[in-house]
Amino acid sequence: MEKTKTISSVSFNDIIYTICKSAEKILGESGRVIMRETGKRLYRNIKKSWKPKSKDPIEGAKELIDHIQQRWQGYVSKIDLRLKKDIIETEFYDLVDFEASNKLLKEKCLVLPNYLQSLIMAFFEDHDIKVAFLEGIPKPKQKGVIAKMRVLNPKQLRKRGKK
Repeated sequence: MEKTKTISSVSFNDIIYTICKSAEKILGESGRVIMRETGKRLYRNIKKSWKPKSKDPIEGAKELIDHIQQRWQGYVSKIDLRLKKDIIETEFYDLVDFEASNKLLKEKCLVLPNYLQSLIMAFFEDHDIKVAFLEGIPKPKQKGVIAKMRVLNPKQLRKRGKK
């Protein structure tokens, strides 16, 4: 008798990888729009019951990260956010979908599964901070990723922080 795979024997990472590769094949660079829209929708849902206390967008993003970590326990163990001139680095530790993310980054896939990064990007856009995803760097030892995005209007970032 031949054994067949059931959905329970297919790993979450296999599913995520397949979805991203399929989106890239069908949509190409436009597939990134799906991830951006996913982040915006997630942020809109979170915004209904959560607001940052800080007026500073970097501190507000850190508050959002704390909120996400409480709400999405098990998806990621830790998230760090750093501002380096006009580059925002978000470092994710122990991602549930690390295997898929790592493989997709190595293959330079245009569609990446980082919903949290898309959510953080949506937060900045909601605070008039324009950002563009630059690159993702796999960190195998911590089963994580560093995602870098460029702030396209750095003066606005500094101005918002002074309010």
